[in-house]
Formats: sequence, structure tokens, C-alpha cells
Amino acid sequence: MKWQKYFLLISLFLFSFAFVSATYWESSLDNENLGYFSCDDGSGTTILNNVSGSVNGAIAQGSFLSVGKLGGGLDLSNNGDYAIAPTYYGDYWNYSDGYTFHSWLYNDDFPSTVQLTGSRQGGNKLSVGIDTGGKAYAVFWQLSPVVCESALGVTPTNEWFMFDLTYNLTQVNIYINNEKVATCDVTGEFDVSDGYNTPIGYDGDDPAYNWKGYMDEIGFWGRGLTEYEINLLWNNASGIYYQQPYVAPEAEEEQVLGIIKFWDFDKLENQTTQEQSQPSITGGVISQSTAKVGNFFSRLWQWILQFFK
Repeated sequence: MKWQKYFLLISLFLFSFAFVSATYWESSLDNENLGYFSCDDGSGTTILNNVSGSVNGAIAQGSFLSVGKLGGGLDLSNNGDYAIAPTYYGDYWNYSDGYTFHSWLYNDDFPSTVQLTGSRQGGNKLSVGIDTGGKAYAVFWQLSPVVCESALGVTPTNEWFMFDLTYNLTQVNIYINNEKVATCDVTGEFDVSDGYNTPIGYDGDDPAYNWKGYMDEIGFWGRGLTEYEINLLWNNASGIYYQQPYVAPEAEEEQVLGIIKFWDFDKLENQTTQEQSQPSITGGVISQSTAKVGNFFSRLWQWILQFFK
């Protein structure tokens, strides 16, 4: 019976730890982050670039949403709507080490091809979008060209979903809701340091192929993000705010029977009002209700320890 008690203790420990843990913005996501647009500006046409030292984007045609995936968002649902990121000339938008496009999207249908982003110089260098029937795709026009696309129907409708495309100079990966839906071997650097803007929801040749829907939390990196980093951005379908900090709980570490450790969550009821008012979990416990759950687990641990004595 002794081993069964230890098994129960370890299982409860792992369950309680997983329950109160959450994702936060890790410093690796700042590496070669060229632009990140939370789209929470609310009015006007300027889209604030959260990356320090980078230039803002702009709405060419469209408007802001009051409620997006996280905070506000972009409404590019009308024919001809699109936005632009700053020019990627020089250091700002250098994709010589790779490329990542990230965004949360919402659309009700995919009756025709729509373009999410890309690059241009005397013709397309890169096209990223969703094809008829919900196929996610990327076309590297400069490299042969190379077409990478998913199977039909992988893109949801009538709900927010996360779209990510990564390229590390040898392989393209496309993710929908943190699931890899397409992988293609592509070798070579596509030259985009030509002073053109990076389009957001824009085809460039025909407005009929512009994205028609909502966008939020739009990010560009000058490298291919890893699967681990894509999972950070996914955050259990909750998404993640730009540079969302880790809030460490006030905890007391204790030794349990000489083999494992546990955390005392009693003090979590004393979280500050600011932490309690955050709209999503940050890796610490940031609401009274969650703090009470942590307090419950602390009481449970105390009961278990008394039982084992």
C-alpha cells in the first residue's frame, strides 16, 4: 500500500501544478521580431508597432474592431480593405535568416483565394493566404516557384483561429491552431529588402483577392519560429499578449517526504488588483477565483500530509 500512497501524492502534485500554470511571452520571441501589431488602437488609421524602434503600420482601407481575439482588432471585411506594415527596407524587414508570419483570423467563408500577406518587387516574391475551400498556402515565386499548401478544409470558419507560416531557409511549415497542416522542403533566401511595404490582407494585383474578415495580433519575424514558440503564441487557444509577463506567485517551497516538492498557494489571495484585472492568465495566478482554487489545493496538500503521517 505504501507505493500506492506515493503514486497518489505524485499524481495530485502534477495535476495541481498543471492547473495553475500558463504560457507567457518568453524572451526568445523577441529575437528578430520585426513587427508586432496588437491592433488595439481603437480609432484612426495608425496601427501601433509594439516592437521598440520599429515603424508603425497603417490601415489603407478598413477600420478597427472594438473586440478582437485579444483586446481590439482589424476589420478588413469589406471589398478592397487592407493594411500595410512598415517598409522592410534595410534592417527593419530583413528576411535573410528566414521568415514567420503570425496572426489570429476570423472569416465566415472561403469561396475564393484570399491573400494574407506577402512581398513584392517587380512581381511577387512571396504570397501567403488561404485558397478556395480553406486550404492554407504559401508561394515562393522567386524560388522556382515553390508552392506549399495544406489539404482542403483545414481552416475554420465563424471563429477566431491562429495562422502561422514559418520558413527557416530549408523548410516551410504552415500551422492552423497550433497544428502543422503543411510542410515543404524549400531551400534558398528570397530577397525582399527592396523598400516596398509588407501588405496585410492585400493581394496587390486584384482587390477581389484581398482578405475579407478580421485580423488580430499580427506578427512578423526575420527567422522561422520553432514549434515550441508557435505553441507559446497559441497558449491553449487563448492567444498571448505582446511581451505578456510572467507573474511569479508568492510561494513557499517545502520538502515532502524527501522525494518531491510542493508549493503553498495560501498567499495567492493577496494578488494585487491590477493582476486580478488582467484579461488572461499570464503564468502566475491573476484572478481571485483562480487564487481560491490554488488555496484549495494548498488545503488539500495539508490534509494529505496529515493523512500520511
